[in-house]
Amino acid sequence: MLLIAALGAALLACGSDRTADSASSEADALATTAAVTPSAASAAGPGLRATPTSSLSVAIDPDRLPREITAVMLRQVTYEVDEMLAETDAGSHVTAEFMQAVDDGLRTTSETARRGAFAGEALLRSGDPQYRGRLGYRAEWQSEFHAERDQEYWYSASYYIPEDWDQGRNQSFNDRIIFQFHEGTAGSPAFSLHLTDESRFMMRRKRSDDRFQYLWSHPFETDRWYDFVFHAKWTRDDDGFFRIYFNQELVQDYQGRTLPHGSSVYTKWGIYGQPTHVLFDEVRIVAGEQGLRLASPWPVILQ
Repeated sequence: MLLIAALGAALLACGSDRTADSASSEADALATTAAVTPSAASAAGPGLRATPTSSLSVAIDPDRLPREITAVMLRQVTYEVDEMLAETDAGSHVTAEFMQAVDDGLRTTSETARRGAFAGEALLRSGDPQYRGRLGYRAEWQSEFHAERDQEYWYSASYYIPEDWDQGRNQSFNDRIIFQFHEGTAGSPAFSLHLTDESRFMMRRKRSDDRFQYLWSHPFETDRWYDFVFHAKWTRDDDGFFRIYFNQELVQDYQGRTLPHGSSVYTKWGIYGQPTHVLFDEVRIVAGEQGLRLASPWPVILQ
């Protein structure tokens, strides 16, 4: 195992110098998508999105994926009770993640799980105050891991939307963010996954001028699991990319700048914004070019 990890790290270092010869510029990427200012985002609605998913969807056969010889698992959060209570050492699947919620807003549940017996659960009620008095309405986990600039990473998370997912309203902005790629700078995340009032998933990107680009949207049903994998190269240059895999299909391939202001990215998952109830499981972060097999829960489920 140590030999594989060492090989992966070495190959990753070599691969980081490679640039995408055919990457599109940010201006080209914006030519076929809608952009609005943050203040106008809610008025414009999540219906503004890029190319239809039907023209891009590519089914994934997990058994035919390349081996992960150039990828290294960095984080895996499965929410099994024994792992949640374990010491955070090299043998634990839960490694120094930060909880940001009031009362019991973050917890584990045995109601359902993507894999194993437990899942994570975030509950933000309509009467809940802001986190620490002024830090926003949230019930989120935050990873301590910060992705490096100009490197490739894979991220995954599985979500279960219960019937009572809509918990009402509070005084926050009219949004429900369930996964954030945040630069640590002020303002909105660089990329974020949302639930909309129209019962849809929606992925949004923040541009360097702080306007929003809506990349993808898809309706969801309650009481079932949905799997997401994101493949990103974080950069301020035009050779970056952000790819969305949804339920074993590639549904969006954005090419261009991915860091609007910062130099690194950390992740948060749960709920931020309007009161919401959501379950999540199998959160993973993988470094390297061929990381889909490691990041995705599909091969594990299908075996």
